[in-house]
Amino acid sequence: MIDGYVQVEWLSEALMMYRSMLRAGVGPNDVMLVDLISACGRLEATREGLQLHGRIVKGGFDCYDFIQATIINFYAGCGEMIPARLQFEKSIKEHVTSWNALLLDT
Repeated sequence: MIDGYVQVEWLSEALMMYRSMLRAGVGPNDVMLVDLISACGRLEATREGLQLHGRIVKGGFDCYDFIQATIINFYAGCGEMIPARLQFEKSIKEHVTSWNALLLDT
């Protein structure tokens, strides 16, 4: 459902569905986290994105290159280039997705 909302640009609805899901005691998976952090970047929802970034780190999802690239893109999309650069420095630089995420939003 959340992926569908993000695909049709109903980004606020995706975040509302996520909050409802958490209240029901259901946690996100890696694909859902990519959708949600992407939605936060497009909405420039910095606070929600920071919370999701924390959940990603606590859940151990930050080891995936596609999630790292999405986090970089989130920060850059919100105009937060220093955190975007710091995340890039921590990312797996052998993956072109991290480079693209930083370069596309500069």
